[in-house]
Amino acid sequence: MVGEYLRIEIESDELHRKIGVGIPKGALMLIEGEDGSGKSIVCQRLLYGFLKNGHTVTYICSEMTMKDFISQMKSIEYRIHEFITTKKLLYIPMFPRVGKVVPREDFLYRLMNAEKLFENEAIIIDTLNSLIKENFSKRDIFEFISFVKKIINSGRTIIITANPSLVDQKVLDLLRAICDIHFKLEIKSIGGDLKRFINIYRFRGSSIQITGGIGFRVEPKIGFVIEIAAVA
Repeated sequence: MVGEYLRIEIESDELHRKIGVGIPKGALMLIEGEDGSGKSIVCQRLLYGFLKNGHTVTYICSEMTMKDFISQMKSIEYRIHEFITTKKLLYIPMFPRVGKVVPREDFLYRLMNAEKLFENEAIIIDTLNSLIKENFSKRDIFEFISFVKKIINSGRTIIITANPSLVDQKVLDLLRAICDIHFKLEIKSIGGDLKRFINIYRFRGSSIQITGGIGFRVEPKIGFVIEIAAVA
C-alpha cells in the first residue's frame, strides 16, 4: 500500500511535519515506553488526527472507561463525542462501567474473535501489557502474532503500546522484528526540567527522511505540543 496514508494533520501542532504525510495504511506501529513517558497521549494525538482527517478508528483501552476517556480528551481540546455518535470511533474499554475491576485473562482472545472491532481503518491497543497473560505459551504468541499480521495484511493499520518492563520479552521481540514503525518514548532531565521525547527507531513508508527524535509536552486546553527547541 505504498503511497497510501492515514493522515494526522491538525491545526494545533506540527507533528505531521515531523513524520511526513501520515501513518502508512497496512502498517504495524509499536510505541514503547515506561509508565509516564507519554504513550497514551501520543496515541490520543494520533487518534484525533485520524478522526479529523476522516478516518475510522477502533481504540482499545485498558485504563479508562468511555466517560473518563471522553473527559480526558476534552481536557486537552480533543473533542471526540461527535465521532462516537457518528460511529467513526469505536471505543472499547477493558473496564466495566461500574463495580470492581477484575482483569480477564481471556480478554485479548475475546477481542481477537470479535472481527467487527477490526473493520475500521486504524486499531489502537493501549496498552498491550494489560491485555496479555504474564506467561504466554508458544501457541499464545503464535496466535497473537498471526492475528496482528492478519489485520495489517487486510490493509488496516494497527498501533500497539507497551511498557517494556511489563510485557513478555518474547512477544516484544517479535513485535520489534515485524513492526513497520517503532517509537521509543523516554523522559530526560535537561536543564533541571524533565522533557519527553519520541525516539524514532524505524519508520518504513514515510514520505520524508526522518532523523533524530521529537521533543513534546502536554498542556491543558491545548493538548500535544512539539518542543521546537528541544534537543533529543
